[in-house]
Amino acid sequence: MGALLLLAGQAVAQGDSAALLASLEQQQLASYRLQTLFHLHSIQEGAENVGGQLKAESASFLTQLEQLDEQASGLGLETEIKAVQDEGRKFAAIVVTDELLEQGYVDLHTVNDLSASQHALREGYQRLEEQLASKGVKGNPLQDQAILMQRIAAEYVRESASLDGGSAIYDNAQDLEKPVDQLAQEFRQQLASLDQQYADQAQVSQKLKKVGITFAYIEKSLQNYKERSVPYVVSRYSDKIVGSLTASN
Repeated sequence: MGALLLLAGQAVAQGDSAALLASLEQQQLASYRLQTLFHLHSIQEGAENVGGQLKAESASFLTQLEQLDEQASGLGLETEIKAVQDEGRKFAAIVVTDELLEQGYVDLHTVNDLSASQHALREGYQRLEEQLASKGVKGNPLQDQAILMQRIAAEYVRESASLDGGSAIYDNAQDLEKPVDQLAQEFRQQLASLDQQYADQAQVSQKLKKVGITFAYIEKSLQNYKERSVPYVVSRYSDKIVGSLTASN
């Protein structure tokens, strides 16, 4: 009886860990989506529709963030959770700063703050995922690929929002983030790996083929991201790719 109770307890903990990991994956997608919208709003100089999206999606992100305490209860991750929540609140405050929503643009210091906060937040999520991996809870490779795509879109639009593609105007992201073309190369390589991994699963394989076709439309723009900026095209197609990768069927 005692052994059965122990196994049941382990199963519950495993379930909690899996639910927490799924939430962390969703939050990472949301944070890069917010970063993308932040820079699109700057490019469009305060377009009302983008500002509304920023407010709504920031509120949703914060709601998910505040649920982490309950989702991680009993897993011994209090320190890591607090670090992510503190940084996440800071990040969300930057993306809906009055400076951006009222003026339609921000100064370089705010862009720096956002890049630094996004980097710290990513590290916090990674630490939590490493802790969960040590408990035997692994992420969904398709979700990881979706997160990478949203990350690429965020960085591409950030580059587009800078006055000259980021070559003369220096910001923290140049130290903290990989170049867009390098991230795009990683996406293509990982997509090829996923094709092999899911070759015997027709439904997933078809989904990945669709993703590959869509990615091909923007791949050249990502590789040559400093030459001619097409942020709306990249944002639109990245949304399609993320949607395909995260769809339940």
